[in-house]
Amino acid sequence: MTTSGLSKTIFPELDMYIDPKGKTEFEERIHAKHKDLIEKIKKSLEKGSHGLEELQKMHELIKITGILPKLDKTIVQEVYEIFLDKGYIGPFRNLWEDILKIRPQGIEDRVQELYLGVLRTKGIGALDAFSSIESCTGVAPDLPEEACRQYFNELFENGCYKEMSSFKRVSSVKFRMDNGRIQERYAKHLFEDISSRGDDNDMNKHYAYHILGKAKELKKATGVSPALDERKVQELYAKLFQRQALDLIKPVRDFCHVEISEETTSTICSHYIRLKSVHCLTEFKKMTGFRPKLTEEQYEEVHSIFLDSNFFNAYDRLKDFLEEEPSKEIINKVYLRRINEDDITNLIALRLHSNVEFSEEVCKSLANLLNAKLS
Repeated sequence: MTTSGLSKTIFPELDMYIDPKGKTEFEERIHAKHKDLIEKIKKSLEKGSHGLEELQKMHELIKITGILPKLDKTIVQEVYEIFLDKGYIGPFRNLWEDILKIRPQGIEDRVQELYLGVLRTKGIGALDAFSSIESCTGVAPDLPEEACRQYFNELFENGCYKEMSSFKRVSSVKFRMDNGRIQERYAKHLFEDISSRGDDNDMNKHYAYHILGKAKELKKATGVSPALDERKVQELYAKLFQRQALDLIKPVRDFCHVEISEETTSTICSHYIRLKSVHCLTEFKKMTGFRPKLTEEQYEEVHSIFLDSNFFNAYDRLKDFLEEEPSKEIINKVYLRRINEDDITNLIALRLHSNVEFSEEVCKSLANLLNAKLS
């Protein structure tokens, strides 16, 4: 304990090592040091430095002694303004909030100038800086309308749609964009970007989802829905189907609000028939819900595609696809092919599952095959 009976620091055990011994004289020395440090901070700033070293010393001195600075408000305000003029937002906040506990006054105009400078120099990165400035100063941005419109347009040109939405929230300006420009951008994303990378490939699917996501962000930012050339939308569907990018169809359809046309379904169905793909035909039917209009040749080909797939439920899949009972005549043709290929196992499986009786011709062929095996 000191001779005055009062502790000079927040750690009483330090007091006996500190001169002078009187608390009042000690506090005077601390205040003098604070004044010296604030002057040094001002000089450092004027020379182009951040003054961080002096800020740290002042902060440490307060922590150890518990004595807050008693400074001339004029010099404090001058230091605040220099920090703002130089854009040193972090140190500015550290000084008034953590060290001096003196709230800056009359800084609104300087902060608005800072916002404007950031808007002009940082480009699409300005919004992050805006958040920091408002948090540190407590002053929200209130920018000139023309500057806001130019920045909003810059964000659009660079495809920064999320940032457009964010900027609308911090600006009081009502933004309106030409509908034609927005529709051109939708067309670019959907008809150029997705179409060019829509293959059945994980990387390209990821890219396509990314582009579709950007189109959704554009809608959110502008409030304008896509109004696209339906012929081109049908071409996009066809490309995605042909590339077997089936999981992209629904999100694209939901976004464009354009149904898949009968002509497109017919074209894609023919394409999948040529591919002989049970999976694609099944998924295509499930996705579009269309009732296939098949030529006589396609009708028979579809039977063969499904029944030759040897899926245990091939008959049921075929029935679901056709939305009717499969042709008994064509099934008997499949029976004959199985007999000619000596594929008795699958012949029996199809007969039991379909419950379609053998025709007279099939019975004769099967009997001949069995007799040959027994001779």
